[in-house]
Amino acid sequence: MTINVTPIPRLLELATPALTLGTSNSAGSANTAIGSDSTVLTFDTTLPAAVGTSAVGSATVAARRDHVHAGTTLAAPSLTLGTSNSGGAAATAFATNSTILAFDATTPADISDTAAAGSAVVTARRDHVHEGWEEGTFTPVLSHGTTAAGSPAYSTQVGRYTKIGNRCYFNGTLTTSGITGLTGGNPAYILGLPFSSVNTSGGVGSGVIGEAGGMAITAGNTATVKNNPGTSYLRMMLWATTLGANTSLTITNWSADGSASFAGFFELA
Repeated sequence: MTINVTPIPRLLELATPALTLGTSNSAGSANTAIGSDSTVLTFDTTLPAAVGTSAVGSATVAARRDHVHAGTTLAAPSLTLGTSNSGGAAATAFATNSTILAFDATTPADISDTAAAGSAVVTARRDHVHEGWEEGTFTPVLSHGTTAAGSPAYSTQVGRYTKIGNRCYFNGTLTTSGITGLTGGNPAYILGLPFSSVNTSGGVGSGVIGEAGGMAITAGNTATVKNNPGTSYLRMMLWATTLGANTSLTITNWSADGSASFAGFFELA
């Protein structure tokens, strides 16, 4: 006995998928079907767009779940510090922890008589210092020469100065409680000025003694101080009213408990 098998024809013809990914469902018009194990065109190999202005897009394929967008390209800051705000034309941004050029290593300009707005494109640091203005202190020392000598004892040693341009203005008070080691007949000096004066002929710094005590001086004489050219000390002088001339104030004139409050100025070297 012979059995003949006749194949049953397919009811539908299977074809390659041609599905379209869209924004809504709609029926197709094809008379063919797709196999249950077919591959549907859902992705392509185009890289995702960079992060930018939001847009719906027009691609006919989808993004893979693990896709990665390229971030914004960050550049070095190139901001300009100016007198008003204005928008830039660059298409790049910079990181929030970038360093902005705000300072340079240029020394601030000297103090001047003439004000100027300036043209620098950088700012000054908060703790900058202009050459030409300085304030500080110094320690006055009594001596019988132009260098420290003996071992005088002090109850007050105060000195302050302000430097403006090429001038140094100073004031101080010096009070001793002993002058051991200082030679009586030698001229008296106050050492310790913060700067040296200019060493030019006639460049004597002026000074006064506003108050003094413990001085063994003749009535009619006035104690003063002066700064000789090219030095950083004061020489104490006596102005003799009757003679109309200066003579040196010596250690003999300065008692063990002597004191002097002095002030003056001189031109800087």
